[in-house]
Amino acid sequence: MEQRNYKADNIRFFLIFTVVFAHMLEWFSGERADWLYRLIYTFHMGAFIFLTGYFAKYNARKILLSLVWPYFLFQTLYQLFYGYIIKGSETVELSYTTPHWILWYLMAVIFYYLLIPVLQQEKTLDKVLVFAGSAAVSLLAGMDKTIGYYMTLSRFFCYLPFFVAGYYLGHRPKERPLSGGKPAKAAALAACVLFLLLAEAHVLGNPELFRRNVLYGSYSYAAESYTWAERALLQGVGFGWIALLFLVMPGKKLPVVSLIGGNTLPVFLFHGFLIRLMGKWKVFQYSETENLLLALGLTVGILLLFGNPVSARICKWFFTGHWASVLFGRRKKQNAAP
Repeated sequence: MEQRNYKADNIRFFLIFTVVFAHMLEWFSGERADWLYRLIYTFHMGAFIFLTGYFAKYNARKILLSLVWPYFLFQTLYQLFYGYIIKGSETVELSYTTPHWILWYLMAVIFYYLLIPVLQQEKTLDKVLVFAGSAAVSLLAGMDKTIGYYMTLSRFFCYLPFFVAGYYLGHRPKERPLSGGKPAKAAALAACVLFLLLAEAHVLGNPELFRRNVLYGSYSYAAESYTWAERALLQGVGFGWIALLFLVMPGKKLPVVSLIGGNTLPVFLFHGFLIRLMGKWKVFQYSETENLLLALGLTVGILLLFGNPVSARICKWFFTGHWASVLFGRRKKQNAAP
């Protein structure tokens, strides 16, 4: 039986926390709230997609039942919820080529998984070339002003190097400890922290250039008036945070943290409904400090509500294609029985 990777679970907990918390920050203003929001968006989705690649395996049935089916299901649910409940519309026109809000992640991951046969290279040089090609494509795609939300193309290209890097690091033949032991790890940590301090100071200190739209990765930089160099810097910041998280996050099982980190899918899929309602009900109407504390408490509550094993089991059975997999599996056994 394969041993659970608790380091990855602990990192996922931190990342899903930032996802939920950042979405709440959208509902109120303030210098600290804006700073936190922009800081989170410099790394959290790149890191999530890196971890997705780290554990990704090509399986056509899994892609269909665990990614394609949930995308169409929740794309429908979110559009109906947003139209009828949030906006109060009388009719809702459904669309499936432009993901609704957070569902861009599911569509992008579907495309990433379909690339796995291309990524399956044996030689190290070939892997390096594929990664370099993904980074080049990511930068070149930004030159096209027409690339945007449609089929989540902008974000697909923007985060492509993160998936490729995660896939190759997660599927290397043998995991090797950091050469040199603790001194080398300390040196790597110091270098990582220094780079992030300087890079984040530049990014966060230039809000007019690195606007929210830029940090989303949802538009080409040709359309948003920043350059390939700025996108390369943002990707470097993302990889710097990934290195930092792997260096500092404990590799042992942590109470609650590891549990929720192993059940992030239901948190991701369902928290958006509550976030939309918070905006509709104007929950954040206090001072910035009070709003920040409220957002912090609500984030913890949402993680506990949706990140527990019971919620994960319900989500797996009813909101992914697990039920179909079990049904087909039983039929296959019955047909094979003498």
